[in-house]
Amino acid sequence: MKKILNTIINIVMFTFIFLSIVTHLGAKEKLFITKDNIKILDQFITVCNN
Repeated sequence: MKKILNTIINIVMFTFIFLSIVTHLGAKEKLFITKDNIKILDQFITVCNN
């Protein structure tokens, strides 16, 4: 039972890592913060415990 559980956990972890790498490599659009788009991003930024 323990061996089956370890196998399942290994498969899930491998799949997660593989999909993370593929998603990162497949990203076509990169975000660069400029003066033009900082106002759009500002609504999503909050400062806590400053």
